[in-house]
Amino acid sequence: MKDLKLENLTDRINYALEITKTKKADLAKGVGVTPQVIQFLCNSKTQTSRFTFEIATVLGVNVRWLATGDGEIFPSDDPKQKLLDAYKLVPFIEMHKINKNIINEDFSVNQCESFRAIYKNDKVNIFCSKILDSSMNPAIPANAEVFIEIDKKIIPENNDIVLAYLEKYNSLMIRKVEKLDGKLFLTPENASLFKKIELNEEILILGKVFYYQHKL
Repeated sequence: MKDLKLENLTDRINYALEITKTKKADLAKGVGVTPQVIQFLCNSKTQTSRFTFEIATVLGVNVRWLATGDGEIFPSDDPKQKLLDAYKLVPFIEMHKINKNIINEDFSVNQCESFRAIYKNDKVNIFCSKILDSSMNPAIPANAEVFIEIDKKIIPENNDIVLAYLEKYNSLMIRKVEKLDGKLFLTPENASLFKKIELNEEILILGKVFYYQHKL
């Protein structure tokens, strides 16, 4: 949270809306202003507003933090702060925007338009994306969000679930690594619709999936 560059009131309002899952229309109604006022505050990069106290009250955040960026977002004894302390934020990247150069990219939350929360852990350089097909169903259902740790030096092992880039087809896939007769294959769970592929020099393993979540 301290790594976020929330340089103005607009940035802090947008961040507070995101983490509290509050809609702009609901914020406008709670503050008693038109939706256009909130829309302006969310897009103008403004530093101050005469509605700062009201906005902080509706969102349940500290007024001082919203106004200046100093201090904690929530009071230390607030359940929301305790929950936030237990999680860390990671960038969310749509699968179609991922390419083989992702291992060299900046994964800070500031570089992305959206993010997800996950329990704090010792992993670094991680991001979240969404598996769009049913290749890993039922282990990982279609549309599940997967958390991936990028690692340039990853050596895939049997039963690892990895993000792989296929040079020949310029495409990405999430598959389980399977060792058969001394060879490694990228194997789908849904074998009736998808085929396994033997790992070779044209396939680049970008990272390992360590967690997924699926909303019914």
